[in-house]
Amino acid sequence: MSLSSLKSEIVLPYFQSIGEADPTESSDRVTAEILKAGAGVKAVAASIQAEDLQATGLPLAIRKALATRIREDAIATVEVTTGDTRQRLRPGSFDDVIGHKDFKSLMSNAITAARKQGVPLRHILLSGPRGLGKTTLALVIANELGAKARLLVGSQLRTPVDITQEVLRWEKGSVIFIDEIHGMSKSAQETLYSVMEDGRLPVTEKRKGHQTKTSIPAPSVTIIGATTNPSKLLEPFRNRFGSKYELGFYSSVEMEKIGQR
Repeated sequence: MSLSSLKSEIVLPYFQSIGEADPTESSDRVTAEILKAGAGVKAVAASIQAEDLQATGLPLAIRKALATRIREDAIATVEVTTGDTRQRLRPGSFDDVIGHKDFKSLMSNAITAARKQGVPLRHILLSGPRGLGKTTLALVIANELGAKARLLVGSQLRTPVDITQEVLRWEKGSVIFIDEIHGMSKSAQETLYSVMEDGRLPVTEKRKGHQTKTSIPAPSVTIIGATTNPSKLLEPFRNRFGSKYELGFYSSVEMEKIGQR
């Protein structure tokens, strides 16, 4: 879904429907604001929300539709390999990440230990308000591991079939980042239980007219979940994250450094 398609399919029809004097000019302005929000950068677009599009001045319902289409396109078409030198707004290593000193130290030690032992990094749950760099940290972790990162949004994982289709796309050793993970349905969370704990994907097969529940091997990956509301996750699901960390706010000095970048 290109920005021109968003403009022609959602933005322009909206302005035409409300009788805007110059719908084309208004659509151009909105498209520029969408670009400023990061829709042109796949790693940002994969987690964009309606709140990020407030500068467009569009009604909430229209912003939600735009954000959903932008996320779906980013997730459907891109598996992100981190450390892209052409996208320097996102750090490629912990040394470049501003703030979160304790978390960076903890993860650096965990990554070193996982490498020495030849085992996957434990699943990680990041919590805290929006804007604290959860996506950035996930991408840096993938880069430090030398792994591919796949970006997902919890609201798109609604059924066990969604989970099955996703897991079958994963590659061994990848980092799977699920933003707003509390948006996953109860059944979707439950389907990931055995994937995270036993490395097995539950499936239902039809044999001789009967449905048989079984499981197949799942790729060994590290799942990083990000949430603004961890209480919405099922307790058994939360417990399958070996590392849980609540991110703190940036200091004024750190905010200044981020602004300078």
